Amino acid sequence: MASVEEAPAIAAPVVDRAVPPPDWSGPATALELALADWPDPEAAASVRLVVGPPHGGTGEMLRHVAWARGWRVVEAPPPEAIPAGAAGWLDQLTDGDAGPVVLPALEHCYLRHPLGLGLIRRLADRYAAPAVPTLIGCDSWAFAYFGKALGLPRWLPSPWTLQALDHERTERWLAEMADPALRFHQIDRGDLVLPPPLAAVTAASRGHGEGDDEGHEDGDQESEPVTGFCRFLAAYARGNPGVIRAVWRRCLEVGATQEVDQAMLDRLGTPADGTDRVWLSPWHKMPLPTLTADPPDLDQYFLHSLLVHGGLPEDILPTVLPTPGTDLGRSLRRLMADNIVADYDGRWQVTATAYPSVRKVMARQGLLLDAF
Repeated sequence: MASVEEAPAIAAPVVDRAVPPPDWSGPATALELALADWPDPEAAASVRLVVGPPHGGTGEMLRHVAWARGWRVVEAPPPEAIPAGAAGWLDQLTDGDAGPVVLPALEHCYLRHPLGLGLIRRLADRYAAPAVPTLIGCDSWAFAYFGKALGLPRWLPSPWTLQALDHERTERWLAEMADPALRFHQIDRGDLVLPPPLAAVTAASRGHGEGDDEGHEDGDQESEPVTGFCRFLAAYARGNPGVIRAVWRRCLEVGATQEVDQAMLDRLGTPADGTDRVWLSPWHKMPLPTLTADPPDLDQYFLHSLLVHGGLPEDILPTVLPTPGTDLGRSLRRLMADNIVADYDGRWQVTATAYPSVRKVMARQGLLLDAF
């Protein structure tokens, strides 16, 4: 029997080196370029709309663009003000002397309640003939709800959205964000999970230049094999970069659940100076948060409400879910314990790691879905 050694747990500092805090400046720069000729000072005021899935960074991108351009950001009103109409808040959107407006979270401007739709309808009336150039961000689930329940897309322009990441772009993106000293290996075969940084590949190629003792030509260095891990990851996340990042981080936190085969270590050889190996289990062995296939009705409608609102504060939940507070509390705690929901800046949302599983259950139950 081949000798083995225990795969060390991946320490939190290493995970942080592999997955630094989100940086939406790159996508924001692409959006800025798309907006290069907007607004046109010679034309009537107009609206631009950017729609994206949960955890897709839409609001963050729009805030970054607003900061770069010096435009005003108008955040959504407090949820408790929405049933009363939030009249004073609306005035911020029509001050033409203050320049273009960025409304980064349209999904937070309504409540799925008989008294919670008036504000979004008044917004629709104003943007039918906008007085101020306005850049709007909207969550894809709220956008689907607006189209189904209110017909609002009729007054909105065709939305822009980030291109979803395929597995090749996922590999490149994760490799570029990680500390270049890290090498990610799948523990069952030893193959790389991510391609090595371009600088490392270039250096290796130069090391096998013309006249070296191996007889290789420049550029003849074969690349190391890369597993299909990112193909599964990108498909599971439906190309959503925020979900890809969160699931990747979760996979690193889990690390490898089996021992490292010594024969494989011998085959791989000693890591190059200054590099560290990180071991991961194969994709199919990754324990990710999963919603049961047939959850209680309250859990279903609770999760769906979180999705179509882009998250909700706990004290607003009874407004959109007319259910006894004790039942809501039990549902919330149950889903929180299973890592299906979490508190993000005061709003309960479906977690990025559980989102693919929750979306599948919503589809299976025949509930309204987004298009992403």
